[in-house]
Amino acid sequence: PIVIFSLEMTEKQMVYFMIKKICGVNCRERSGDTDINKIASAIGFLQELNIFIDDTPAISTTEMKSVLSSIGDVGLVIVDYAQLLCNETREFKTRVDELTQITDDLAVITKNQELPMLVISQLSRYVDKQKNPREILDDLSKTLPNIVEKAKTVISLYRDAYYSEDLNDDSAEIIISKNTLGNTKIIKAHFDREHGCFVKQ
Repeated sequence: PIVIFSLEMTEKQMVYFMIKKICGVNCRERSGDTDINKIASAIGFLQELNIFIDDTPAISTTEMKSVLSSIGDVGLVIVDYAQLLCNETREFKTRVDELTQITDDLAVITKNQELPMLVISQLSRYVDKQKNPREILDDLSKTLPNIVEKAKTVISLYRDAYYSEDLNDDSAEIIISKNTLGNTKIIKAHFDREHGCFVKQ
């Protein structure tokens, strides 16, 4: 199964979100048999993926280990998002120290349980004020200490239109800034506004 630790959205919100991304229909605004059939098809697709969602607020890395052990045979772990995790093993002088320990804990989980893990991170608002707001590794390190050293791959998204109301441009970039398994590169993409996703050009 795929295990999603959703620390910001509830399980219900996450399911609605995924259904809309798949079929383009908002479950709360559905109308007619066509929309219902699209939603039913999306639900069937999600069921085949065998997704388990844990929406425990501020879940600790220790609790994560317990959840993963209880499920067994996990194919992928997704954490959304890392800054909302906590560590209950001891007290920390600063939040930075705790986040450093959290990234260490995540690395141990992936190694010991041999699990691929996708960790989503927020960036500091300071990035938006830079001349070039494209995310770089130093910016990520400031937001989530130690993650750059621990991660095998670091991927970020960029859109010019996000920073200018005058631009009606759906071009985007998928930036692979670290890749221990291959090359770093920038992939040109298209932002699908209707579904809120990025598609390779």
